[in-house]
Amino acid sequence: MKALARAGAGTIVLVAGLAGVPRAASAAPAGPAVPAMAATTAVVQSHQVHLAARAVAGTVATVAPGGDVESLGALWDGAVTGTVEVRAHTAAGWSGWEAMEGNPAEGPDDNSPEHHTTTGAGPIWVGHGTDLVQVQVTAGSLRNLRLDAMHVALPATVAATVSAAAHAAGTSPGEPAIISRAAWGADESWRSANPGCGTPAYASSVRNAIIHHTDNANAYSPADSAAMVQAIYHFHVFTNGWCDVGYNFLVDRYGQIFEGRAGGITSAVIGAHAGGFNTGSTGVALIGEFSDAAPTPAMYTALHHLLAWKLALSGVQPSGKVTVVAGEFAESRYPAGTPVTLWTISAHRDVDQTACPGDLAYSEVASLRTDVQRDMAAAVGPPSPAQGGLQMVADDGGVLSFGAAPFLGSMGGRALSAPIVASAETPSGRGYWLVAADGGIFAYGDAGFYGSMGGTRLTQPVVGMAATADAKGYWLVAADGGIFAFGDAGFGGSAGGLRLVSPVVGMAPSVDGRGYWLVAADGGIFAYGDAGFYGSIGGRPLNRPVTAMAATADGRGYWFVATDGGVFAYGDAAFAGSTGDVSLPAKVVAIVAAPGANGYTLVDQRGLVYGFGAAPFVGSAANLALARPVVGATLVAPPAS
Repeated sequence: MKALARAGAGTIVLVAGLAGVPRAASAAPAGPAVPAMAATTAVVQSHQVHLAARAVAGTVATVAPGGDVESLGALWDGAVTGTVEVRAHTAAGWSGWEAMEGNPAEGPDDNSPEHHTTTGAGPIWVGHGTDLVQVQVTAGSLRNLRLDAMHVALPATVAATVSAAAHAAGTSPGEPAIISRAAWGADESWRSANPGCGTPAYASSVRNAIIHHTDNANAYSPADSAAMVQAIYHFHVFTNGWCDVGYNFLVDRYGQIFEGRAGGITSAVIGAHAGGFNTGSTGVALIGEFSDAAPTPAMYTALHHLLAWKLALSGVQPSGKVTVVAGEFAESRYPAGTPVTLWTISAHRDVDQTACPGDLAYSEVASLRTDVQRDMAAAVGPPSPAQGGLQMVADDGGVLSFGAAPFLGSMGGRALSAPIVASAETPSGRGYWLVAADGGIFAYGDAGFYGSMGGTRLTQPVVGMAATADAKGYWLVAADGGIFAFGDAGFGGSAGGLRLVSPVVGMAPSVDGRGYWLVAADGGIFAYGDAGFYGSIGGRPLNRPVTAMAATADGRGYWFVATDGGVFAYGDAAFAGSTGDVSLPAKVVAIVAAPGANGYTLVDQRGLVYGFGAAPFVGSAANLALARPVVGATLVAPPAS
């Protein structure tokens, strides 16, 4: 059978139809022979046909498959961006045009053995009963354009196994149902088909996740999904020349999760999904196209359950940022060797020159981080003393303890004369104080009571407190910068007599407890005793007011944070990221330094946490419906080694 192609400027090109044309007989360069399938694996019949030596916008070809075809992909020479549209004809008539974007931004790093100087587009699912296929180029100048048409035959045993696996419980705590490669019928011999392949490559750990879409039609049934994954596997190996499926996981519109690249779902397998950023990331592809349609609720739910489980395995902060180094990749947004700070849950377009995963999927990434945190908070296991803990306090005196932080009592449910505004931990991690706006002090555990301002008329409300190094005293600070010292806390000075541009909002003690810093809402810093001055924002405009501060472990620097999560670092405090680049639904109220390292956790009024640098995830209130807002948080340090 013949197909007639019209290539720009009126050139007519005759190409062989697909009927009975095996891959090796195509006019295009032949790929490796497809090994024989075992009875428990799916059978993929693939035919590739050369459409044009040079195809430009306006090139159109009609081909007759001459047999069952459900998936179509395209390939051309060179790392060239282009768009090919296809449509399928069935007894019901022609389908609409479906675009396949060929973007070199998807794939292995340039220095990977999987890297090839070709560009693939698709594959996309066109459904059953196709008797004609039309292809048209809408963008790009594509050299040696080929069409790859695939039919996937799933044995009845594979179809039954997929259905059972989709509803099975995970094999480890928090693990969602994941359809394994064996369940969807992967032929593992394919992984050795290309040079340099055969053994999975691993990173030292998973540090972040990158979200993709497969850019194919959204109209498919749950029974079609395994065949679509098979087609992607075949296309990535035999058309793109990769070692395996590029993605680590794939999620369909019905919430079915498929294991992608081989190597172990709990391991840090290096994929071929985000050039320059494959090492240390896990790539999850949403099966469909999400430029104009949003992911289904079932797909979204499965995605955040999957990420919560996968990221928890490596202790990744779900709503944090991590700094990675860009690898070699021509289509990356960053030159090789550049340190790049990314959200731990990002999208493909954040790292490479692509629109993936589509505008509507991309718009859900921020809420995805929150929902992953909610899942992780609900599933957090027994506390690890080595990670320390986190304590939050609400304005009604309620105390929330996470990780190794003990719950020793609270004022929640009791009448207060003034709201709680802050708290402080004892160095042992076995006690804490709460302070109210009227200067009232509430002590728990091994925290001693050394006095308070309760019952005393204050000019301005108390806004913060800090404990001395031996926990035998504490300071309170008022909004006018006035200091009240109790126990062995020495009075080193105050801003109480100064005319302040903005009110003081918090304080932090020096390492040895013989000094302290005050921070104002405009970012002004006041240092007393042996607390050093390392810089401030005072006098410069801010998008949002500063709300809290924290000092580094050696006391030679400090951070402060604004209500939008913007972080400012001074002295030896390293900037590890902030939430200032996104819109948060609640104000950030606290910054807590990570134990023994440069990193920190931000806490908002809902009890959600945002971790940066070396800050571990030990839990959050994301899964709780709080009656009152969180107003402060403190670190419970891990025991000294």
